[in-house]
Amino acid sequence: MVTVPSRHGDHASPRRLAAMALSVLVPSSSQTVLIPALPVLVDERGYSAGTSGWLLSAFLVGASLASPLVGRLGDLRGRRLLAVLVSAAYVLGSGICLAAGDHGGAMSLGRALQGFSAGVFVLHIAGLQQIVPDRAARAVQIGLLSGVVATGPAIGFVVGGVLTAHVGVDAIFVLGIGVGLLSTLSLWLWLPDSGGEGRGALDVPGAVAVALVLAGLLAFLTELGVSGPLARSTLAALGLTVLAAVALVRALRRATTPLLDLAVLRNRVGVIGNLASIWSAAAMYGLFVAVPQLVQDRSEVGLGLGPVAAGLVLVPGALGMVLAGPVAGRLGALHGYGPVIVVGNLLCTAGMLGLVVAPWSLTAVLLLATVAGVGVGVAFPALPSVVMAAVPPADVGTAAGLNSLARGLGSAVGAQVVLIVSVAWPGGPAAGHLAAFATATSCAAVAAVLGLVVSRVR
Repeated sequence: MVTVPSRHGDHASPRRLAAMALSVLVPSSSQTVLIPALPVLVDERGYSAGTSGWLLSAFLVGASLASPLVGRLGDLRGRRLLAVLVSAAYVLGSGICLAAGDHGGAMSLGRALQGFSAGVFVLHIAGLQQIVPDRAARAVQIGLLSGVVATGPAIGFVVGGVLTAHVGVDAIFVLGIGVGLLSTLSLWLWLPDSGGEGRGALDVPGAVAVALVLAGLLAFLTELGVSGPLARSTLAALGLTVLAAVALVRALRRATTPLLDLAVLRNRVGVIGNLASIWSAAAMYGLFVAVPQLVQDRSEVGLGLGPVAAGLVLVPGALGMVLAGPVAGRLGALHGYGPVIVVGNLLCTAGMLGLVVAPWSLTAVLLLATVAGVGVGVAFPALPSVVMAAVPPADVGTAAGLNSLARGLGSAVGAQVVLIVSVAWPGGPAAGHLAAFATATSCAAVAAVLGLVVSRVR
């Protein structure tokens, strides 16, 4: 085990924890910060619907690729310097987006780099296994970071709406450069080192194959929503995904130290925990998509409010996520993470189900979205913890990366599916909103069942 004390305090330093929290908040809020600006990019800069969709998908590709890649590198080479470099990728990406202007390809590249910086979360939760020896204290800190990650999209939606409406789109990227620099500097000053005890080399072919699978899958989901299921672009993206998946399997079998460790993939607790993560993340992003759509819907069934108000509706639930995270982490350390996954997803199911059956008033939507958000905050800290607890210490970074990848896939698929369902469901706006909430409810219910299963697996 390699752990180098911080030059500026012990491993319980509040500054270290604050630096970690800021570094995960910055990319997590950026997942949604550009959503309110998309109509402006289409109207004023000539972006197509497909290009604007890729500004969201490119972020998810970068984030999902970073998860296993930086997790493995942290195990091999240490995590402190890597965390600083990964955080700096956000600054570079924000600068590219600011300079992109009406060039959608350049802005997509910048968004991918912003997404790559989300890999810092994997480094932090793996590093905490060594930095914080006390199990209960470690669980609380993982819970706090998980709550910050979960609340980021709601904060990003509000910030993006305010800046777009009152300052301009470029202000989003200027702010991104500023907070990215602050985050990177704080990690350099206060983050102690950990990791570096793993063996082997980085699986470069596996990393390329993972990137192609992710790009193909997200391209397929994007084109499915924009062009339809039988469009050439949709079928081409599906074909790319299948070919890349075949190449990935071959790369994993040939590699001496594969990027996605097959031993970790075969672990029963890890497999079920990652499946629960996919469904939990799909439910969370279903919530983040479905609620703002209803709030902004100007038909007779919607609330007819603006994007800033839509984001503010999510804020109480986001605050609940932050508060619930540390409590859930401690409960998981004391009573097991499986039951915490069950309770959290049942809360999320209850909140989302309420949105299916209750009349849609602002008060009801605010209350039920908050219940669902608190449920997410309870479940999310337990998801990586249950997976990491099932592997040896040398593999915690790899396990954390796989879990983050699973949550990234769930987020991408959940958001796209709920969006497609809400728009394409027959019967008008009311039926579309009901179908979207029912889809998110089903995802949370499946995650609760998987949490029950993982709590019984030994």
